[in-house]
Amino acid sequence: MLTVGEGDGRFVAELARRFPEIKVDCVEASGAMIARARGRLPVNAKVNFHQADALERDFPKGEYDAVVTCFFLDCFSDETLSHLIPSIAASIRPGGDWLVAEFRQPRKGIPAWRARLWLAAMYF
Repeated sequence: MLTVGEGDGRFVAELARRFPEIKVDCVEASGAMIARARGRLPVNAKVNFHQADALERDFPKGEYDAVVTCFFLDCFSDETLSHLIPSIAASIRPGGDWLVAEFRQPRKGIPAWRARLWLAAMYF
């Protein structure tokens, strides 16, 4: 499995706790976030961290059964995503999955100013 933009490691730590045999590669640009993520991991977790900018990373072709991007892709422009998404997608084996979790402004129900305020708070 591959996670891109892992951040402080909450996702990969829970994943490693629930599935102790899983092998995970994490691509994260921040050394400080990698240190935090390592501190959250169970002792025998099979997680490899790669400190790299995802925009410059050469993702291995057909390497992973699954890719996860949590609150990562929405940080980029459409133009940047048009290059990044195919690069990451190529690393997934045929039949593999890509889990995407992102914040987004709701279209109905919540006033736009309130939604923007909550989104800003969540990103902070």
